[in-house]
Amino acid sequence: MRSFRAKPYENAKLYLGELTWVDVEEFLKKHQTVIVPVGSCEQHGPHLPLDTDAYDAFWLSMKAAEKAQCALVAPPIYCGVSSHHMDFRANSL
Repeated sequence: MRSFRAKPYENAKLYLGELTWVDVEEFLKKHQTVIVPVGSCEQHGPHLPLDTDAYDAFWLSMKAAEKAQCALVAPPIYCGVSSHHMDFRANSL
């Protein structure tokens, strides 16, 4: 399945997942902030992808880092407990 969502950032130099350890080391000489986006992976109806919450957290984190220019953004952490979603097959895997 093809995703039609664009990358949630314009400046890849702020996303930890696209940097080398040398890039991170240089960044951390000047700044000490890393934003860790957290969101669930659960159903949102037939019209939205399962990672909507995590994607939104990542997008918001990237926008904050772009505005502040003093933070990196880590890859999102997918977590959550939503027992009311367990009737949906994709959530019970």
